[in-house]
Amino acid sequence: NMSTTILAGLSGGLDSVVLLHLLKSIDRQLESARISAIHVNHGIHNDSSDWAEFCQQYCDALGVELHISQHRLKSVTSNREAVFRRHRYRVFSDHLPKSGLLLTAHHLNDQAETILFNLFRGAGLKGLRGMKQRIAFASGVHIRPLLAAPRRLLCEYAENHHLKWIDDPSNDDVKLDRNFIRHHVIPVIERRWPAGQSSIARSGANLIQTEQIIDEVGHKDIEFCRQPDHPGVIENAYISVLNLSRMDQLSRARQFNALRLWILTSAAITVTADQLQQIHQDLCTQPSSGLFELESYQLRVFKNCLYLMPAMPKSPQRIEKPQINDDSFIFRNLSLRVHLQTKTGLNPGSALRFAHRQGGEKIRHHGQNQRLKSIYQQRLIPTWEREIIPLIFEDNQLIAVPGVVLSDDGPFEKSSVSKYKD
Repeated sequence: NMSTTILAGLSGGLDSVVLLHLLKSIDRQLESARISAIHVNHGIHNDSSDWAEFCQQYCDALGVELHISQHRLKSVTSNREAVFRRHRYRVFSDHLPKSGLLLTAHHLNDQAETILFNLFRGAGLKGLRGMKQRIAFASGVHIRPLLAAPRRLLCEYAENHHLKWIDDPSNDDVKLDRNFIRHHVIPVIERRWPAGQSSIARSGANLIQTEQIIDEVGHKDIEFCRQPDHPGVIENAYISVLNLSRMDQLSRARQFNALRLWILTSAAITVTADQLQQIHQDLCTQPSSGLFELESYQLRVFKNCLYLMPAMPKSPQRIEKPQINDDSFIFRNLSLRVHLQTKTGLNPGSALRFAHRQGGEKIRHHGQNQRLKSIYQQRLIPTWEREIIPLIFEDNQLIAVPGVVLSDDGPFEKSSVSKYKD
């Protein structure tokens, strides 16, 4: 496609040098899709500026535009490879245009190493299936076109085309797990099973179908458990809500799978097996309340519903003053609105005050002074909402709790939950 941008990751090593050369050689078949390359310099090796320079010269020779992303990563002590990898992909995602294709040079040997590495870490299905050839990434797609090719094919290609590349000395550091697998584990395997790496990769590919089936079942289970009409009035506080009575009808394994997939699809967080166990135990096994913190999100329980929401502040923030129109007060951040009676309106001299609940408040409702606590319980207002819904006082008399209750003689005629999304 003429307008597609192809962004190739270029480290300067053999694999990525071959990938870029291949792309240029089939340029005509790509119908002049715009090919560019990106080099991320983490700034941790003494030679890293030479690598950037090498990549620049190589791209100039091929006539390919190169983005060099310079960084000075602080000396990372633990889990270096994972930190650098995450950082690299963040940079890739920043540079990938909408609907662009990110291409990286992972090959069959990388796949076998990845699967073994994950196996020794006790990974689940996702880790054991290894890397996928094609996945959605940023606002485009990440493709690994060489994933089925063994490294020796890449070496032959590089020799036939007299290509030059840089050998990263850190690839020989066997203190790093992946390098240990490459230099010490795989050679032993291949002495006994010469096609060992292909077999490992094939096993990984076989699991992709299994993963697909499990995800399909998970999505069906999430739909079965979804609770659109849940208790609560602060609609935009919630990303998604599940019905725990329905969840209870599923087998334990399917409950775990649905929870994992629900959190992944709603909040883009991959939960660990331990976290999943904890969430299930603390929130799904007959609790009437509970809270689980998950990065910048929270899971909470109320009346047999499980809520996923952005984390709420520990103590109530100061109340945002409402936007006041001719006929209503709007609390935009909470999507709450109270409508003024057009006949009476506000008393010109009255002093309005907005406050959070302190406890013990009463409101004149249906001819009686009712305790706000009882009203919250009757209306099934989740406990955490009670802390953040604003109370409106007129001359120290509680006259309205937006979305919940209005006093008999106050200036408001109805209150609604507006579907405002900021």
